[in-house]
Amino acid sequence: MLDTIAFRFSKLQDLIGTKIFREFLDEVGFITKGKSFLEILKEIEKEGIINIDTWSEFRKVRNLITHDYPDEWEEKIEVVKKIESKIK
Repeated sequence: MLDTIAFRFSKLQDLIGTKIFREFLDEVGFITKGKSFLEILKEIEKEGIINIDTWSEFRKVRNLITHDYPDEWEEKIEVVKKIESKIK
């Protein structure tokens, strides 16, 4: 179950970050071609959609839970609890 949560969380964040943010900005007239991801994030933050610090925190969580170290299950469970507390 933990692997499923980690996989879905990872895929969702990747999809939002690589496709949805760019498509949204293109629709509102912001040129995304050639822009770095940080520039995209800053523009999305200006639109009031995300907070860069929160996005970065979720990215750190994503990176932590996607690494597969069998002896770190308790740490991964804590990370999942952290994700849950953030989405409520």
